[in-house]
Amino acid sequence: MKIKISFILFQILVFESFCHADTFTDMIQDLAMQTACLGCYSNTEAGYSNIQDPHDYYTPQFLAKRFAEMSGNRTRTQTFYGVCFDYAEAAWNGIKQNQNDYNRKGMKNQEWYIAVSDNNPKVIKLYDPVPENRVRWNGYGYVDSRDGRYVILMNGVYCKERRSLSVYAHDGATNHAWLWIQRNNGSWYWIDPTWTDNLGYVVCGYVSGGKEVQAPPSKKYCVVNPSGKGDFDFGGGGGYRPTPSWSFPSFDFDLNKRNEDGLFERIYSAGVAIELEKEDDADDFYCSFSCEQGDKYRFPKFYQLDFYNHDNNHTVLFSADLGLQLLFVTLYGGGGIGWTSSNFCGLEDFSLAWKVNCGIRATVWGVVRWDIAYVKGHGAIYGVIFGFWPRKEK
Repeated sequence: MKIKISFILFQILVFESFCHADTFTDMIQDLAMQTACLGCYSNTEAGYSNIQDPHDYYTPQFLAKRFAEMSGNRTRTQTFYGVCFDYAEAAWNGIKQNQNDYNRKGMKNQEWYIAVSDNNPKVIKLYDPVPENRVRWNGYGYVDSRDGRYVILMNGVYCKERRSLSVYAHDGATNHAWLWIQRNNGSWYWIDPTWTDNLGYVVCGYVSGGKEVQAPPSKKYCVVNPSGKGDFDFGGGGGYRPTPSWSFPSFDFDLNKRNEDGLFERIYSAGVAIELEKEDDADDFYCSFSCEQGDKYRFPKFYQLDFYNHDNNHTVLFSADLGLQLLFVTLYGGGGIGWTSSNFCGLEDFSLAWKVNCGIRATVWGVVRWDIAYVKGHGAIYGVIFGFWPRKEK
């Protein structure tokens, strides 16, 4: 009997945990509503700045047209996308100002981002705004002075990309911005303050199965009742818990483009190498010259000319490699062919030469490659190659 009673109590506790909204989901629904109620755009249009304004219920097409005609003196926003970005930024700042409280209610520390979809609703990029006083020009682009990572300017705000995910945006949204938040259990949630403002109820949900799922909000956060949606809390009343979505980086398989904004169009490089099993009395000389596609490409190409000398055996090799650019590191591999003779340009005792190689290129504050190759007649060769690029005007 005691076991049965204990089991019933356990069931009641489980039922209660699923049928009552928790403080975490309450908090992010409240954040969406508070952000939507800022009313900054209708006030800006009216020329005021300190008037409290409830829901705007603006017409997106109207605002897009109006902002496109504005000079930008009264607001940095010139397109409807900027409206969305500004709401997302305001929500991001709302968490930043109360971060400890959000952490206590279940947010994973430092895991909240401005979510952006460009022209592809199947790719969502997550950004962190960077304060302007932390941004530095390093001669080639703007970087965050804390970690040296490059930032881009979006709607007047410097932003640093954190992740690019293969997740389908809610309603197939493109040219849009909103907010993502991660919970301690690994689940991702999202809120859309722009459409919360436009529709009169909280537009929010979670991430599951590689897509954003919109969930019915709590009625206490709704100005109007969502048509066709039940009156229960998406935090638990529906009898489900959001599950983590396994998402992977989204690669652009166009060889001429990549998702991130790289800085280097083309790189010229040169370096020296050593034979790993070098003979003490051998007269060796190894050098390489190359032309590389820079970090603007997802799949850069490397073209290299090598000169090797080992005991008066001269080798000339032409090689080509294909790489995979991952943020500031590129993995590459390939091979080449050439000839070996007792004279660099002579044909006497001519023989065919070849090599296979692989390596890593880094583009942080400069360009350096570490290369290891096997060359016929020379064995394993390790090389260090330094690069430079045509300087860009600021």
